[in-house]
Amino acid sequence: MKQCLECGTFSSDDTIFCSVCGKRFSDATDLPAVENNQSENEQMHNYDEKITSTTHPEIVPLLQRVGLFLEDNEFDRADEYCERILDMEPTNADAYLGKLLVEFRCTTREQLKRCQVSIADSKNYAKIIRFGDGTQKSFVINAEKAIQAEISRQTEIRRITEEATSNRKQEKIADDESELEPGWQEESDETEEYYIDIACPYCHEELSYTNWQIKEGELICPMCDGRFVYDEGMKI
Repeated sequence: MKQCLECGTFSSDDTIFCSVCGKRFSDATDLPAVENNQSENEQMHNYDEKITSTTHPEIVPLLQRVGLFLEDNEFDRADEYCERILDMEPTNADAYLGKLLVEFRCTTREQLKRCQVSIADSKNYAKIIRFGDGTQKSFVINAEKAIQAEISRQTEIRRITEEATSNRKQEKIADDESELEPGWQEESDETEEYYIDIACPYCHEELSYTNWQIKEGELICPMCDGRFVYDEGMKI
């Protein structure tokens, strides 16, 4: 078996032209070299390091190309190659995983776990759950759990921050009201009516006047008709 140097497609030894890109197989790489190169790529790239078995050997290098495109942020090319894979194998979960990474603009699987929004509503997520094996299903399920945990953490942080801000505002309002209280008390004292006992400066008769009467100015003694202005010394 040999592999096309242009697109990485595998074909039997008697094939002259690549069935995918049409390139002549005269300079194609033989399978042992490809397998060695594949082993190196699986160690280097996050996306294709866990490529599962497929009924189409030519799909493996295409998945590797998807990994390289993702690594270089070439999301359109990565999606294009995923579609090529799905044309050959419509139930290939690795291709749907590649499309899931493209959808959320993630270059690696680890980045998918740090998405700021849920991935569970994605059609590609649903296809992985439908067609994937245990490892693939566990990966996307755990990724969604990690995302939800982070969303919950951020929500709690916002709640605590908003609560603290609200508390600070309430404390400021209380402080402002406290500063105004003395003035209110003075105003209350001035408007409240009360009696003051004094002695008439003329006849020395014990008299009682309200604070309002004293504030008006001149007072008249009802006993001697003497007119006078209140003085603190008159207080009994």
